[in-house]
Amino acid sequence: MRSAKLSNKAIIVIGDGSSNGVPGAQIAEGVSRLSRTECRARLGIERDAFVIGFIGRVTSDKGSQCLSEALNLLRGKQDQFRFALLVVGDAEDVESASALKDISIPAVSTGWIDDTLPAFTAMDILCHPTRREGFPNVILEAAAARVPAITTRATGANESVVDRVTGLLIDVDDPLALCGAILELASDAEGRLTMGRHAQDRALKDYDPARIWEALVDIYRGLEPVDVSMY
Repeated sequence: MRSAKLSNKAIIVIGDGSSNGVPGAQIAEGVSRLSRTECRARLGIERDAFVIGFIGRVTSDKGSQCLSEALNLLRGKQDQFRFALLVVGDAEDVESASALKDISIPAVSTGWIDDTLPAFTAMDILCHPTRREGFPNVILEAAAARVPAITTRATGANESVVDRVTGLLIDVDDPLALCGAILELASDAEGRLTMGRHAQDRALKDYDPARIWEALVDIYRGLEPVDVSMY
């Protein structure tokens, strides 16, 4: 990677992005100690369901309408896959919350919770159909828990997933594409598990907070950064 001195107008990306990384090893260890069956039972989700997770603010900006439309397109596939939706997060507008309740598959909404590890343990995939984003740490947290993600090509979100390696990327506000991506991952258990393993490897390697702190310290010290991409 080419090194360069920083100017007052430089735009930089520290490491591979993210504001502060995520405690990937801690998440991975925590999830490994939990039972999926028990986590689902506590959440009121059937043990053999294919669980589609959403974690975040329940609002239009996070793609709640796109998600609800995509889930309604799954009508007719329920006997084959027994889909269920798990929503974790505060509802910031009534319309978004209502849209995710009025869907064709069973849904569980927890509201805000301090410990999301049981939720990650319970879900098969994470859906994050955001319309705008900085850099979604929730996708890195899911990755550390070996949960592949579907997100959009919105700036920021598109960097959080390696398409078809750690998850799938779709266009913004495209419920048909989101529905197709869900069905693809639901239909390919082996591929889904492989994506989860790759996602965890990437989260642990590239998004460890210490890596970001070290690069940030170099910047503050005025050194030529060794782990900073220049644009």
